[in-house]
Amino acid sequence: MRRQTRKLLLLMIVTVLLFGILAVPAGAATRKLKYQPFTRVRAKADAKALSVGEGQVTVKIPKKGRGYLKFTPTKDGTYAFMLSGLKSRKQKVQVVTKTGKIKTKKIRPFSNGYFYVMTADTGNTLRIGQAPLATSGGTTNALWVATRKVQYGNKVGWRLKKRVGMIPLKAGQTVYLYFSFNKGDTVKLRIERGV
Repeated sequence: MRRQTRKLLLLMIVTVLLFGILAVPAGAATRKLKYQPFTRVRAKADAKALSVGEGQVTVKIPKKGRGYLKFTPTKDGTYAFMLSGLKSRKQKVQVVTKTGKIKTKKIRPFSNGYFYVMTADTGNTLRIGQAPLATSGGTTNALWVATRKVQYGNKVGWRLKKRVGMIPLKAGQTVYLYFSFNKGDTVKLRIERGV
């Protein structure tokens, strides 16, 4: 009887551990943007913007390549917006083999795009504008991300595989996150509050 109880208990523990390992982490959500061209009118951006919280989310770019997410911090602090892991949509191309035959192959071509954090204009909460983000290289209002690092000779360009921009935000201050990439791209966005 004791042996059967032990086996049953061990089986339950293994089952719980397996479900814990295989479970999708809470931060691994996916958001497919709704198409929205660039706008400075807050109500237009808000109408189609899906909400995200702190943590990581995979963003799917719509067919027309543009859209908004919105983020509302729960605490005051400096928030980091990290973009990485840009993947372009697979496309069919025709290639010539060594034997001279034409073959169709699926590839992921080079892709790049940009991201803004947009805040309400001072004195006019009906309008939003690009906020300056602190980066390792200074300040910018656009984070450019690419499927591979773009380099000109010895100089690294501003399209990188991973970009981080930081901005101070107040609790309850909604910001709009604008994405402009190629249709079908996916990119990872991670939002963290600094210490």
